[in-house]
Amino acid sequence: MSTYRALPLIACIVSFGASAQATPTPNTCVNAGCHKGVVSDAKHAAKDIDCHACHSNVTDGKPHGSALDELPPKQLCAQSGCHAEVGAKVARGKHKDSECSTCHGDSHGKFVRTNWNACKACHGDQVAQFKTSIHGTAAKQVRCLDCHGDLHEPKGHKDPTAPMSKVLQVTTCSECHDTEYVRAFRTSVHGQGLLRSGLAVAPTCSTCHGAHDIAKVKSETSKVAKVNSVETCGQCHEFIVTRWKESTHGQKWLGDKDPARVKPGAEPQTPTAERPLKYPVCVTCHSGHKTFDPMVYANNLKMADTCGACHAEASRTYRESFHGKATRLGQAAAATCADCHTPHYMLPATDPQSTVQPANLAATCGRCHPGASGEFLKFDVHADPGNKARNAKVYWIFKFMTLLLFGVMGFFAVHAILWLQRAIVAALRHELPKGEKPGEPWVRRFRPIHIGIHVAIVLTFLALGATGLPLKFSGQAWARPIESLFGGPAANQLLHRIAGVLTFGYAAVYLAYLLYEALVKRTKGLFWGWASMTPRWKDLQDLWANFKWFCYRGKPPHLDRWAYWEKFDFFAVFWGIPMIGISGLMLWAPMWFTKFLPGWALNVAYVIHSDEALLATGFIFFFHFFHTHLRPEAFPMDTVMFLGGMPLSRFQHERPDEYARAVADGTLDKLLMPPPDERARRRANIFGAVTLAIGVLLALLLLVTGISAL
Repeated sequence: MSTYRALPLIACIVSFGASAQATPTPNTCVNAGCHKGVVSDAKHAAKDIDCHACHSNVTDGKPHGSALDELPPKQLCAQSGCHAEVGAKVARGKHKDSECSTCHGDSHGKFVRTNWNACKACHGDQVAQFKTSIHGTAAKQVRCLDCHGDLHEPKGHKDPTAPMSKVLQVTTCSECHDTEYVRAFRTSVHGQGLLRSGLAVAPTCSTCHGAHDIAKVKSETSKVAKVNSVETCGQCHEFIVTRWKESTHGQKWLGDKDPARVKPGAEPQTPTAERPLKYPVCVTCHSGHKTFDPMVYANNLKMADTCGACHAEASRTYRESFHGKATRLGQAAAATCADCHTPHYMLPATDPQSTVQPANLAATCGRCHPGASGEFLKFDVHADPGNKARNAKVYWIFKFMTLLLFGVMGFFAVHAILWLQRAIVAALRHELPKGEKPGEPWVRRFRPIHIGIHVAIVLTFLALGATGLPLKFSGQAWARPIESLFGGPAANQLLHRIAGVLTFGYAAVYLAYLLYEALVKRTKGLFWGWASMTPRWKDLQDLWANFKWFCYRGKPPHLDRWAYWEKFDFFAVFWGIPMIGISGLMLWAPMWFTKFLPGWALNVAYVIHSDEALLATGFIFFFHFFHTHLRPEAFPMDTVMFLGGMPLSRFQHERPDEYARAVADGTLDKLLMPPPDERARRRANIFGAVTLAIGVLLALLLLVTGISAL
C-alpha cells in the first residue's frame, strides 16, 4: 500500500487512539477519509443523530474496515429507540420481510417520504394502472396511504379490518367522496347487503369502479360507463345478463358491439362507438348508486316512469289505464311493465317466446287473473281512446262522452255565471225575499222517504267521489293523501264498491216507491203533468225566461212544482246510475262479462265509467251546489231537502204557479206544516255544512286539476 493511500487509515487510527473509548462522530468518520460523502440525511441530522446512534459497535477505536453492524438495518431502526413503535408495526404487517430502505431509500442522505413511486418496486402493475387512473392524474394527487392506511402495518384487502376491505372500503372512499352517490349507496340494495347483512358477495366501490385503474365515469374505459356496465354487472348477475342479451334491449346492444352475436332474424345494427349509449343497459334502468330491490318498498310501482324515458307513448297509455293509475297510487297488486313484459327478457309481441304474444297471454295474464281466456285476453291494456286507428268503436264513444262532458259543463257554466251576477244585482236592489218571519208556517215539499233517499244519495255520492277521483287523477299531488285517508288502495277500492252497491240500493228503493204509488195507491201525475219530473214544454219556456232575466230583459219565470234545473239534476242521477253502475260492474267482474261481450267492451266501460263519473261529480259539485246552496237567494245553505219544507213566504216567491194552484183548489192547508224545532234545524245545518264542505273541497281539487291541465 502506498504512503498516500495509507494516510486516511493512519489518520483514523491516530484519532481513535487519542481515547480508547472515543465515540465516532460524523466529522471524524468523514474527515478521516474513510467515509467521504457519507452523511446523515437532513431529517436525522436535524435531530442530532450521529453515526454512533446506528453504529454502536464502532466504539473501541480499532480499525473497522471489515466490521459489520450488530443488527440488520431494519432492526436497528426499530431497536435504536427512535422507531420502536414503527418497527413493531412493520413486524406485524404485510411488509415485515422488507427493509426500511426498500421504501425510504438509503438513510445516508437519500431518505425519501413514501409515495406511489416508492411502491412500484414491489407493486409495479398496480402503480402502472394507478398512474393513468383518475386518482393518479388528479390535481391533488392521491397517495397509497390515503386508501390503504398506515403503510408500516398494511393489511391485505381480504382482512376485514383493512381500510380497503369490502365493508370498510365505503367508509374509506367516503372521506373524499362524501357525496349523494355514496350516501345513496349505503341505502341501496347493494349497500344494505354489504353493510347491514354482511354479505361477502355484495359489491362495494372497487367491484364496480375498479381498484387502481379507476377511470372517469364518462370515459369509455370506465367499468361503469354505459358501454361497459353490462360486463361489470355480469360479474355478479351472470344469469340475468345472459337472459338480457337475448332480449330486444340486449340484441340491440350486442348488435353494436358484435353483430355476429345477434340472433338470426333480429334487427341488424351498424356498430359504432356511440350507438351503444343509445340503448338501455343495466345502469339505464338501475341507477348505479341508488339501485333498490324492485320488489320491496313498492319500487316496482315506479317502473312505468323509468321505462317511459324511452317508451314515452307506451308509458302514457299505461298510466291512463287502471293498472297505471293503481300503481301510481301504491297498489302493489296491480301489474307493472315487468309483470307483462318480464324485467330482463322482454321481446316483441311478434316473437313466439314473448310473454305478450297472443298465444302466451293466457299464462301472462293468468298470473294475476286466474282462468283468463277468450275475449278477456283481447282487452287492450294500452288502449288510446283518442286514436281511431287503434279501435274505432272506443274512439267514437270517447268522442261522444267528451262532447257530452264539455257540452253540459259549458252550458251550465254560462248559466251559473249569468245567474250569479243577476242575483247579486237583485240582492243589491232588494228584489229578493227577506228571511223567515217569526211564527211563519212552513210548506211541506218532501216526504220522509224523499229525505231518506236524498241523505243516502249525498253520502254515497261523496264516498264515490272521494274514492274515485284519486284514481281518476292519480298523477295529481292530492291523490295519494286523500286515498291514504281511507286506508290505502285496497280499502279505497272496497269503500268505492260498497258505495256503488248502496247506490243501486237506493235507486231500487225509489223505483219500488214509484211503482207502489202508481200501481197500488193509484197516484196520478207521477209520470206526466205539473207534479211530474218528466220534462215538458213549460221547462223550455222557463229556461228562456230565466236567460232573459239574467240579461235584464224580463222577469224571472213563474216556476211550478219542479224547476227545469231540478229535473236535469234528477235525470242526471238516474242516467248516471245505470251508465256508471253497469260500466263499474264490468270493470269489477271483467272475466264474467267477457263471457258474452267482446274484449273491447271493457275499454268502452272504462271510458264511460271514467268520463261519466267526472261529468256527474263536476256537475253536482259546481252547478247543483250553486243552484241549491250557493246562489245569493239560498246562501250559505238550503236545508229544504233535510227539513222537508220551506217558509210560506219563500214558497210564494219561488214557486208562484204551485202556490196559486194550491190556493185555487183549496189544498194549501194540506201542505202546511209547523216550523221545525231548533234541534232539527241544528242537525240539518251540521249535516249539510259537513257534506257541503267535503263537496266544495273536492270541487276545488277538480278546479286545480283542470287549471294544471291547461
